[in-house]
Amino acid sequence: MTESQKAGSRIGTEVLATVGPATIELIGALYDAGLSGLRINSSHGDPSFHARAVELSRKARPEAYIIYDIKGPKIRLGDIPKPYTIKSGDRVVLRTDIPKSDGSDYPAVADFREGIPVTYSDLDEFVRPGDRLFIDDGYVGLRVERTARGIIECVVLFGDVLRSRKGLNHPDTVVGYPYTMPQDLPDLEFAIRHGVDFLADSFTRNAEDVRELRERL
Repeated sequence: MTESQKAGSRIGTEVLATVGPATIELIGALYDAGLSGLRINSSHGDPSFHARAVELSRKARPEAYIIYDIKGPKIRLGDIPKPYTIKSGDRVVLRTDIPKSDGSDYPAVADFREGIPVTYSDLDEFVRPGDRLFIDDGYVGLRVERTARGIIECVVLFGDVLRSRKGLNHPDTVVGYPYTMPQDLPDLEFAIRHGVDFLADSFTRNAEDVRELRERL
């Protein structure tokens, strides 16, 4: 394939970049280098950072599109005192009844003996003994042994280091939470107020999730 053919084969392909602290002041240069649009991840940074990214993008390339990625219904660990190593065969207790810290979206414990807090308070109502739970993109695997109100007792299938606010997946469990979680509402308001061009749905389960999100716009 000639160089001109290679160039022609790329017509229509666009480049999307996620902005972060290292690149926010380089947005203009990124557009000059061929960037097509900007993605802002609502899971990282605060509203002032997101607003700055929108401002710089509109100033550098007004016609470029901005995608705002909302968190969606992802369950996470809460805040734990420090990273904690677990290994296969260990037993851990997940807690769904730990209150959130003041001004935070995350429940917190001061001591591991209190258990590991999770953000979804009704998770214990849906999981069953034998269900698998994966933490931190699968680095840690658990199997549910017993549940009670506010408590999920698990055995570790394979371990690693537990850290605060890592994601928790539940491949064996159908969980009945709404698609738009309370923590998503400020992000939706931000997206509407700042006129972003697209919303990126995270962890969409079905068409009803899309309809629910559209109704909120």
